[in-house]
Amino acid sequence: MTPHAQHRLTPLFFLLLLAGFYFPLFVHLDSFALRIYDEARRAVNAFEMWQTGNLLVTTYGFEPEMWGTKPPLLIWCQALMMELLGPTVLAVRLPSALAGLATAILLFGFAYRKLGGWPAGLLASFALLTANAYLKSSHSARTGDFDALLVLFCTAYLLAFFLYLENKKTRYLYLTALGILLAVLTKSIAGLLFAPGLLLYLLLKSELLPLLRNQHFYFSAVLCLLGIAAFYLSREQYNPGYLQAVWENELGGRYGQTLEAHKHPFSYYFGRLPERFPYFLLFTLLGMGWGFARLRKGQSFTQRFALYSTLLTVSYLLVISNSGTKLAWYDLPVFPFLSLLAAVGWIEVAWRKLSQTRKVKGWVEYAPWLPTAITILLLTAPYIVTLKYCMRPDPAKYDGTEAYGHYIEKLETERDYHITSLFYRPDLRFYQLAYQTRGYNLQPFNPSHPPEPGNKVMVCGDKERQRLEEAGNFEVLHQRGKCLFVRMQ
Repeated sequence: MTPHAQHRLTPLFFLLLLAGFYFPLFVHLDSFALRIYDEARRAVNAFEMWQTGNLLVTTYGFEPEMWGTKPPLLIWCQALMMELLGPTVLAVRLPSALAGLATAILLFGFAYRKLGGWPAGLLASFALLTANAYLKSSHSARTGDFDALLVLFCTAYLLAFFLYLENKKTRYLYLTALGILLAVLTKSIAGLLFAPGLLLYLLLKSELLPLLRNQHFYFSAVLCLLGIAAFYLSREQYNPGYLQAVWENELGGRYGQTLEAHKHPFSYYFGRLPERFPYFLLFTLLGMGWGFARLRKGQSFTQRFALYSTLLTVSYLLVISNSGTKLAWYDLPVFPFLSLLAAVGWIEVAWRKLSQTRKVKGWVEYAPWLPTAITILLLTAPYIVTLKYCMRPDPAKYDGTEAYGHYIEKLETERDYHITSLFYRPDLRFYQLAYQTRGYNLQPFNPSHPPEPGNKVMVCGDKERQRLEEAGNFEVLHQRGKCLFVRMQ
C-alpha cells in the first residue's frame, strides 16, 4: 500500500473506531429521563420553537424566556432535530452528542497531524471522551445542554488561532472569528472567557503588535461583532427588556454574586481536576512542564502549543474561580486542552524517556507500531469503565422525581390522566407537550389540589405520594417502584 493510500485510510479507520465507541451513547441517549432543571427547560424551549416557528425569541409557556437568556443556537439545533425525529428525548440530546463526537474528531485530527501521529491522536481524543467531566457529569456530551456545543466551538476557534500564529495564513483568522461567533451564540459571554490566556500568550511571544497591524484582524473582528450584535439587537427589538435580563443574569448577576446557593471556595475547580480528569492528569502535568522548556531559547511547535494550552487552561480556571456563582460544569471548555496536553506529555516526555531505555529502544527499531500499541493499552481500562457507565440503566427509573418519563412510557395504553408534582417541573411540561402530539392528554397539577373523584393520576416519589394521601383517598391501579397510577375516590 502506498503512503498516500495509508494517509487516506487513517481518518477512515479512526472514524470507524470512534463510531464504535459512540454507538452505545447514541442508542442509549433516550433511555435516561430528562433532567429536571436546565436540560428539561431547554427541551421545552426547543419544542415551543419547533411548534411556533419563532426562531428569534425563545419561549417558556409560550412567553418570552427571561430566565434562561442564552442565545438560541442550541435551541435551533434541537428544534431541527425535532423536525427530523419528532419531539423526543433523543432529539433534545442528539446535538450535544454530535458536538461531542465532532470535538473528539477535531482533537484526533489536530494531534495526529501536529503533535505526534497515531499515539497523540488516540490519546488526545480518548482522554477527552473518558474524562469523568465530559460524559459522566451533568451538562455533558450526553445531555441536552449548551456546554457540549460551547466546548466544540471554543476548541475550534482556539486551535484555529494558534495555527494562524504559527503560519500567518489569513483563513485561520476568519475561522477564529467564525468560531467565536458560534461560541457566543451558544452560551453568550462564556465563549469569550479564554481571552486573558490569549492575550497573555500574545504578549509572551511578542505577537500582539503584528496581529494589530494585520488588516484582516479588524475585518474578521467586525464581521464577528456584527453577527453577535445582529442577534442581540433583533431579540431586544422583539422582546424589550431582554438585554437588561442578559446583563442581570449572565454578567453582573451570575459572575458578581452567588446565585441559587452555588457558592464554593476559590480552589473549587482546581481541586476537582483529579476527580474530573482522573486517568491522564499526570501526562497533562508533564505536557505543561514541556510547554515551559526552553522558553527563552526558541521552542519547538509542540512546546509552543503546550505553553499556549497551559496559559489558556490556567487563565480560564482562574477566571471562573473568581466568579461568585460556581457550577460544576463551568470548567468543561478546558478539558479538550487538558487532553491535548496529555498527548504532548505522553509523546514528548513519557514516551521519549521510555523509548530511550535499553530494552524498549531495541523493540522500537523493529516494531515502529509499538507506541500506538502501548497507547491503546493505556486507553483500554478508561474506555471500558466509561463504556459501562454509558450502558448502565437510568438510576432514576421508577424511583425518584425524574421517573415520570419512564413511567409514562410504561403506561402507554393510558392516554388521559393527571400528573402530580410538588416541584418546579419543566420535564413534566415537555412530556405533556410532546405526548400531546401523539394523542395523549396529560394534565400536570399540584398534589395539594387533587382532581375530581374518578380522575386518574400518576405520581412518582415519596413526597408526592404523601401529599396526595393527605389530600384525598385513591385506589391504586398500577405501581412500579415509587411510581403509582391511581384513581381518585
